[in-house]
Amino acid sequence: DWFPGYNNEGNPAADAYLAKFTPEGMLAWGTYYGGKDLERSRGITVDKKNDLVYMAGQTNSKFNVANSNIFDPDKVLFLQDGFVSKYSTSGILLYSYLVGGPGKQTVFDADLDKYNSLYLLMTTDATTFTTSGVHQSTYNGGDDAMLVKMNPG
Repeated sequence: DWFPGYNNEGNPAADAYLAKFTPEGMLAWGTYYGGKDLERSRGITVDKKNDLVYMAGQTNSKFNVANSNIFDPDKVLFLQDGFVSKYSTSGILLYSYLVGGPGKQTVFDADLDKYNSLYLLMTTDATTFTTSGVHQSTYNGGDDAMLVKMNPG
């Protein structure tokens, strides 16, 4: 038996999927994440108390993939963005953010440090997606690697 997903949009082959299994290997819950276009999950991490799950990846969908408090409010103009979603350990979506700018961004992995700061390993071809005081604030062409630090709240 399959459990209802968060957002399937009738296109399960293109959605990311997150599942929790019991210690015996039985499916406790499973949920889709996505809109009408392609979503890929590429990283997952669990907080130190084991009560929050973060899934990160890429999306090409323009709608139904993030809360209203997103990093990329003009998503409809961009090609591909990274996403990070926060779930309870019972599979309830608590929030989802888009991480991106003009062009294409992909999140490849996610991890939490001991202070619960979230780090995303990404690539980008955007020319205006850094902050001041960082190692490299100038885009050098192609897909540049990025390390993004977030306070997941």
